[in-house]
Amino acid sequence: MSKKIYCRCEDITEEDILKAIDEGFDDIESLKRYSGFSTGPCEGKNCIMHVIRLLSQKKGLKPEDLRLTVLRPPVDPVLIDVLAGEE
Repeated sequence: MSKKIYCRCEDITEEDILKAIDEGFDDIESLKRYSGFSTGPCEGKNCIMHVIRLLSQKKGLKPEDLRLTVLRPPVDPVLIDVLAGEE
């Protein structure tokens, strides 16, 4: 059987998520902190909906019944000299 990867950034598998849910981390925020999904560079933009679907199936709920985790807005890099101010 092949691994089902749910978070490519952090290499979190379906097995990892299911294990965390079975251990009692069945709220999306606690699941995120325990398993580490959505903590990589994409900050959950690629994996959050997959994990929500899996969690809702496991809990017997509709995905829209689960509270979403907070997604950070995109960040624009700023050059250090801009932060330093005037010479």
